[in-house]
Amino acid sequence: MNYPKVQQLPDVPGNIRRLRQLMGLTQLELDAQAGLPTGTTAQYENGTRLPSLPHFWRLVAVFGVSPEHLVGNCEKLSRKSRRK
Repeated sequence: MNYPKVQQLPDVPGNIRRLRQLMGLTQLELDAQAGLPTGTTAQYENGTRLPSLPHFWRLVAVFGVSPEHLVGNCEKLSRKSRRK
């Protein structure tokens, strides 16, 4: 199978950071809410690591956005993300 490389998904680190900040969460708080190991969000935001598929879906659920928003365009956020 041919999986995308980090450079093929350049928006993911920035989108994770923007969505987290819009929700008013620290990296550690996002780790806890998404059930991720401590420090994982920092690695995602720094672009040193991409979310695995299970982690990706956890982030989508916590942020309340579509998968497309997480990998592409964050302009149209769901109400859940804008509430906090």
